[in-house]
Amino acid sequence: MQREGETPIYFPRIEKLEMPAITETQIETVALILSAINPSVLQETTPNPQTLYQVNQNPKVVRVDPSVELRQDHRYLLSPLHDGTDASFDKLWAKAKRVKGASGSSALLDLVQRLRDWEIDEEGLSLTRSKQKTLAAEMFPYASRLQYYFFHSAVQRIDRELRIRRVASEVSSPLLGGLLKRFFETPEMQHDIDFPEPVLEEAEMYIASSINLCRVLRSIAHRIRRAKAS
Repeated sequence: MQREGETPIYFPRIEKLEMPAITETQIETVALILSAINPSVLQETTPNPQTLYQVNQNPKVVRVDPSVELRQDHRYLLSPLHDGTDASFDKLWAKAKRVKGASGSSALLDLVQRLRDWEIDEEGLSLTRSKQKTLAAEMFPYASRLQYYFFHSAVQRIDRELRIRRVASEVSSPLLGGLLKRFFETPEMQHDIDFPEPVLEEAEMYIASSINLCRVLRSIAHRIRRAKAS
């Protein structure tokens, strides 16, 4: 159940069972974190626009541990499953990393696909229907593992995307033209980073899937509270 002390840092706040708006800034910020890059780079100014590949290859870029940086957001998303203490969450997260055997992996991947295919309405009213309650109950025992899967797979896929790209392929202007432009013009300082579509799509899917899992957990927590009160 939601606690006052559990608030997100990079994810949007979720009201009841409703789907919150996900902004472009939130997607780009999370994309940087999943790339192990400190999101403060978005506030830095440069004379020329940069691609994410260039930022990633810059030896001076400040690195972050994605798991540490997103820890509070994962605590927030999984708040129905722990008691709000560090020890309780750490135990839950450590357990989430362990999947027993091939059958456990198969069941997890099946639930991942079913959750991503599940079209939950904006208000979350469908979560109260009988058929959806059954699916939510199936996901509940796997919830922390599902969250870890969303996170870990996003990190791996974005890392792979950045590894297979090269800065040279992103440079389109001829050398001479660039030198002449720098000689005759005073460059304007810019904040923009050009994010590749696969990275943004991966970050958005991670955010959306995580939020929908949280909504499912909240729907079950609400039912448990009602059952105890009756």
